[in-house]
Amino acid sequence: MLTFVECVSGYRAWLADARDQLWPISDCRRPWVPGINTARCNCGEWSSLRFEWSLYEGHRVLEPAPEHPAPAADCECGLYSWRRPRRRWRDDPVRASLPRVIGAVASWGALYVHDDGFRAEHACVVSLAYHAAARPEALAVLERIARRYRVDLVPLDELEEAASRHGTPLPDDLRPPAVTTNCGASDQSTSP
Repeated sequence: MLTFVECVSGYRAWLADARDQLWPISDCRRPWVPGINTARCNCGEWSSLRFEWSLYEGHRVLEPAPEHPAPAADCECGLYSWRRPRRRWRDDPVRASLPRVIGAVASWGALYVHDDGFRAEHACVVSLAYHAAARPEALAVLERIARRYRVDLVPLDELEEAASRHGTPLPDDLRPPAVTTNCGASDQSTSP
């Protein structure tokens, strides 16, 4: 685990809902909020669950208490990001089309670095992007979502430049070491 006090730029995709909220694609516990998002681990076993009150969109909610601070080494918790925008977002317009939303985040705090990305303790959405093939009605929805999150909406080809105003890319030398298996082949850690 590394701790970053300066922002690291990362890239990810979300699913947008009818209320213009951005939801993680693989975990639908809670949408990202405008501003600071802090990772919570809710991977506990049902037999060990404790509950606590927290504030969500101005309302008190009862939810599972984290068993440990996120991200943790032996868990999958944290706010995931890719190191660079995915090539498939440019090559396949469907992968960068609603309900999918592509964007950049600034991350800081505890980070677990993977080969292609990282899991962070804190992150905020800093830019959203649209594919060159986006239709006008899709652009209108993306503009609304960008206003909700108080971020710029930029062409996908300009996403890295927009992200650079909010954070620095994770250096390539901060990749996990390759793990050698019994057969002598190397196995890189999994990516987000």
